[in-house]
Amino acid sequence: MSGEPGDAHTNSRVWFTVAVDGPNDRTDWLPVTTFGPQAEAIAEHLQQGSLVAVTGRVQSNRYDRDGESVQELQIIGSRVDFLARPRHKVTANTSE
Repeated sequence: MSGEPGDAHTNSRVWFTVAVDGPNDRTDWLPVTTFGPQAEAIAEHLQQGSLVAVTGRVQSNRYDRDGESVQELQIIGSRVDFLARPRHKVTANTSE
């Protein structure tokens, strides 16, 4: 997960972004939206750097921005499995 889950508690909706390995060492960042009790669990338990597996469907959104047509893809998550919490950095004690 990149960043903290953003939430709009209207209709128990949470959105977040996941990194997906692409070809040639490229990383793609995909927005994910979840709803209901799963969204509430994500908002409560996950944080930036959490490792997750997302199952869902791809949704295409099209809109106009400054007179230009923009198309974006997002994942509507039907299932999000919590795989691992992020590792915290350990700082060295330099007061020896």
